[in-house]
Amino acid sequence: MNLSEVIKKRGVSFLVHKAMLYRSQEHIYEKYIKNERPADIRKLKYNPLISLAIFPLKYDKESVDVSVSSVLEQSYKNFELLLMLPDSEKYSCPDKRVKTFHPKTENIYNDALMSAKGDYVMIILAGDTISKDALYYFAERLNSISADMVYSDEDRLSAEGQRTNPDFKPDWSPDTLLSYMYIGRGCIFNRHLLSKIGIISTVLGKATYYDTLLRFTELTDKIEHVPLPLYHIGANNADHVPNDEEMRMVKQMHIDRLKMAARVDRKTNSIVYDNNNELVSIIIPSKDNPKMLESCINGLLEKTDYSNIEIIVVDNGSTNDNRALYSSILSFMDNAKYIYKDMAFNFSSMCNIGAAAASGKYLLFLNDDIEIREVSWLKRMLGQARQKNTGAVSAKLYYPASKRIQHCGIINIKNGPVLTFMGADEAVIKSFRAKRVYNCLAVTGACLMISKDKFYAVRGFDERLPVSYNDIDLCFKLHEAGYYNVVRNDAFLWHHESASRGNDMISKVKL
Repeated sequence: MNLSEVIKKRGVSFLVHKAMLYRSQEHIYEKYIKNERPADIRKLKYNPLISLAIFPLKYDKESVDVSVSSVLEQSYKNFELLLMLPDSEKYSCPDKRVKTFHPKTENIYNDALMSAKGDYVMIILAGDTISKDALYYFAERLNSISADMVYSDEDRLSAEGQRTNPDFKPDWSPDTLLSYMYIGRGCIFNRHLLSKIGIISTVLGKATYYDTLLRFTELTDKIEHVPLPLYHIGANNADHVPNDEEMRMVKQMHIDRLKMAARVDRKTNSIVYDNNNELVSIIIPSKDNPKMLESCINGLLEKTDYSNIEIIVVDNGSTNDNRALYSSILSFMDNAKYIYKDMAFNFSSMCNIGAAAASGKYLLFLNDDIEIREVSWLKRMLGQARQKNTGAVSAKLYYPASKRIQHCGIINIKNGPVLTFMGADEAVIKSFRAKRVYNCLAVTGACLMISKDKFYAVRGFDERLPVSYNDIDLCFKLHEAGYYNVVRNDAFLWHHESASRGNDMISKVKL
């Protein structure tokens, strides 16, 4: 889309907003860089030899010089540097740790691996650089925990050499990696394990490295993250990323190798897992809200392309008239249950009551103010929930009649858990966190699916949390048990937030 098309579709104010937002973000990162401090260097018990292999995409001595200099300036000294150069090129360096190789085959990654002597290997594109303490931070992490891969955050270098556009990454997130190549080149691999993945074929073009990451992580989950931007992508390498078709091909190869019951969706480029037609018990806490409940249930029956469901409405004290309406709404359904218990509102208790009455292997806790807008949401969530390592699963939630985000995952910051990008217009968000299937620490209880076995393994919702943070607590328990919580941003719904009970934050009683 060119500039005139953007202005026509979004308006000038949209461009002004994006420009101001970009400048604000750049200013924040400039301050971050100024506040960076060198590593507190201490003697390490374990000093692995790290082999760094520099590959020029197109030989340019200046780019090679930039990369070599950043390596030779490392505060951590136990490394070797392998320069993989074309036959016609020579490179002179007095440092004995620098070795020049001329690969004899097209499989230059394997040639570098065979030449390396290190315990760990790092791949650098010529023109990219690493921070002075990068290797020290990697070695320091290996002294605190055993890992087969350690990766860092990264940023980009402008043509003038200024650091910009930081990418602060999450800790190891397997579903996020299956969604896109969130782990960049700022990582070290266990060399012996890397040698077991077989031929690293360059015929995959820009997707070669992504294929390497997926094949490596098929062999191990001992993966650690250093949350510092230690790798800096050169200006000429910024576009060296796989396109959608290359990504689909690599993902399909991954699916085939593991014989997964899944496919790559061509529209969203996400992996969609088979649902095995499992029965899903949909538990809807509701009180005195028949109009919205009816709309929610109609959406489940008429706008959702998955029919093997049972609906369980848990009512904590509707009026007699509304009880009659609830019964009427559910009366024409063969697979519906209506549980009435007059009690003070306790979301956790109501969900647990519904779970106890559920017949399905999978539970979906759903607010009655959810409006169904996309037919395949339930299939995608169920397929994800069936995965062995998956904890809780949710969908992307928009505010009604808009693309303003209400929920695309929850993160934990200094002040406590917060909804990511809450209230933001999706059009101005660049982060894949709001666009791809993404692991996150927690997801909202407004739309949360989980297998019944895992739900009871962590003892369900904590009824000491009647209103808020009960979903957070459940997800934290799942995380502590070793599961990965997932938001399927390719499944989206509208959420009439707090339409059922009003705003909890302005009521002292509800708080």
